[in-house]
Amino acid sequence: MPLPVRYRPGDRSEHPAARHLRDIDGYHEMTDERMLRRVAAAYFGLITHLDEQIGAVMKVVEELGLLANTRIVYTSDHGELFGWQGMFGKKSLYEGSVGVPLLIAGPDVPANRVVRQLVSHVDLFPTVVECVGAALAASDNDLPGVSLFPAVNGNESQRPAFAEYHAQGSKAGQFMLRDGHLKLIYHIGMPAQLFDLAADPHEAHDLVEEGRDEGRVKALEATLRRICDPEEVDRRAKADQRKMADFWGGPDKLRGAEQILFTPPPGVSSADAWAIPKQ
Repeated sequence: MPLPVRYRPGDRSEHPAARHLRDIDGYHEMTDERMLRRVAAAYFGLITHLDEQIGAVMKVVEELGLLANTRIVYTSDHGELFGWQGMFGKKSLYEGSVGVPLLIAGPDVPANRVVRQLVSHVDLFPTVVECVGAALAASDNDLPGVSLFPAVNGNESQRPAFAEYHAQGSKAGQFMLRDGHLKLIYHIGMPAQLFDLAADPHEAHDLVEEGRDEGRVKALEATLRRICDPEEVDRRAKADQRKMADFWGGPDKLRGAEQILFTPPPGVSSADAWAIPKQ
């Protein structure tokens, strides 16, 4: 099993957002290679299991004689760092987390074609609408996504990709703006990060930290602010989080919970399961 990228202390990112996530989740110093290879084996085992389930679906599609007239879209909601940058899970905007697969196959989809255009999940809705031969409603005209079939058929366009994160493990809002090979991560109240993914796919060199920004952060931030106001979005997110905490009894009650469940276990109602008190 391979070891993760940049997991060792001294090699990993020490950006304040990364340090905060490690502290919140209690990540230990990653020096045990045997443990990390076991983590990789478990992760790749999950991937193998998923591949097998996709194979089962594809087998049924083939047995039903539907392959010739069925378009199939596969994607995922996030990656898994499995030790990348000294972190597990997702909860960040590094490529190991924010980069996801997207595969499209079926009638009128060229085989073995790799599309270089930046795309994101907001493009799935208009793409699926076109997949089934329908048209967007007038009320959908202001949606940020676009159908990917022009790109699939060779008509690629230059457009930025956007992502944001406010949930567990984040000290403040994080916003990603990817334009070509340049990637900005804008943090509220902390230094921005800038990576050249063509020269540095493992995000080992933060050009802001190394003093090699050359004005590119300012230009990318201007593009980001045409999409949203990061400070205002962060303010709204924090207000919603405080409101939800109050709904569940306030910070003191939540601090006394043994665990906070996102999905209740079988037989337990969501009202009872979200915060389980210590026994």
